[in-house]
Amino acid sequence: MSTPLRHHDESASVDSLTLPSLRQVAWRGAPQAVDALIPLGLFLVVNAFAGIAPAMLAGLAWSAFAVVRRAARKRRVPAIVVVTACLLSLRLTLVLSTGSAFLYFLQPTIGTALVALAFLASVVVRRPLVRRFAADFLTLPGHLVRAPHVHRFFVRSSIMWAVVGTLNAALTYLLLVTLSSATFAITQTTLSITVTVVTVGVSMLWFRRAMSRYHTIVVTG
Repeated sequence: MSTPLRHHDESASVDSLTLPSLRQVAWRGAPQAVDALIPLGLFLVVNAFAGIAPAMLAGLAWSAFAVVRRAARKRRVPAIVVVTACLLSLRLTLVLSTGSAFLYFLQPTIGTALVALAFLASVVVRRPLVRRFAADFLTLPGHLVRAPHVHRFFVRSSIMWAVVGTLNAALTYLLLVTLSSATFAITQTTLSITVTVVTVGVSMLWFRRAMSRYHTIVVTG
């Protein structure tokens, strides 16, 4: 009598997985945070001296420069830098086509909501966006990225990012209708960076916990 085949137990094979520390992740993400803060500084300074339209152009010019600089050096362009440049382009296009400065400040709310929707849609099509953004902070071998337990984490984490993004968009809109333009620009950028940093930290800790069942986690740094 033949013995029935047993399903492969993912937890049967435990190997070593080296991950960066949170301090190393923060150091790696620092240039991206700077690329997000500089457009804000340029906007505030140029707006004070030349008006809102040149201020918008200055912020977009820096984001474009950040992308071109990395591409010229043949360095990987972080996903967050690409998203920032695309959103700034959309904001400027809306203002130039409608003449409404309000839309420029409304766009972060719309953009955040669309990004949250993109995270959710990526789960539906089984191509979780967190997998793309994770490459900005850590390097994982191809076979590990394709592993079922890693894919499950990316799916669940993408859902978390979708929920956080939706809440962030709602709060951003509330700030928009209650604060002055300059105050909103500062508050919204600070909120966005803070939420991103905290969510990245939670994602990293969650990833370690999720992987610890299948791997011996080694934290460097």
